[in-house]
Amino acid sequence: MAKTNPLVATTAIILAGGYGTRLKSAVSDRPKPLAEINGRPFLDYQIAHLARAGIRDVLLCVGYGAQMIVEKMGASCHGARLRYIRDWPLRGTGGALRQALPALEASTVLVLNGDSFSGADLRKLVEAHATRPNTQATMLLAWREDREAFGGVTLDDAGQIVAFREKQAGIGPGYVNAGAYVFSRSVLAGIPADRVVSLERDVLPAMVGKGLAGWVDEAAFLDIGTPENYFRAHSFLREDAAA
Repeated sequence: MAKTNPLVATTAIILAGGYGTRLKSAVSDRPKPLAEINGRPFLDYQIAHLARAGIRDVLLCVGYGAQMIVEKMGASCHGARLRYIRDWPLRGTGGALRQALPALEASTVLVLNGDSFSGADLRKLVEAHATRPNTQATMLLAWREDREAFGGVTLDDAGQIVAFREKQAGIGPGYVNAGAYVFSRSVLAGIPADRVVSLERDVLPAMVGKGLAGWVDEAAFLDIGTPENYFRAHSFLREDAAA
């Protein structure tokens, strides 16, 4: 009997609500998730990758430029249903996730940052989370020779994240956050609903030693948050790579 794909019953959340301040000099007429790359919105590449993995339900947390995103992306894309949660005023990446909680039914959720793309096997990421006992969150990790622009993540031999290092000069090679996560529903329920909360600065560091795991994938990874990386994305996300 064929193994059931767990992503068919999984909701994916894309955090697509930020201002995209660093990218304004290159993309000034639209919110960052709609930045056009090879004639397609960046969100289209992300949703295509989710759909290929088996995702059929995508929830977009929108804030800045929300109406433009809704009008551009519509109710479905690449065979996946699209739903929208408006986070306004903006409550940060963690706060946006908390606002999405009532729209979720499953015990786990797959989350993507709205400004990064990884070709990682998302099914394996979800399965790795499910098979690790006492794990409340699993972060997708990528290797970088220079982590200065990302900060760093340290893993122990069991795959648990034991430390974060802030962005700093001379941090050297190692693992970085690749912008995708699997969370148990209880993690989202524990985020305060009435204030700004950062996933990267508040939620994840507080989980070190409390069921936060890392999962490494060697697939290429790109963050489009700066003009330099946005222009790189046109070759990185070539038409035949994420159609």
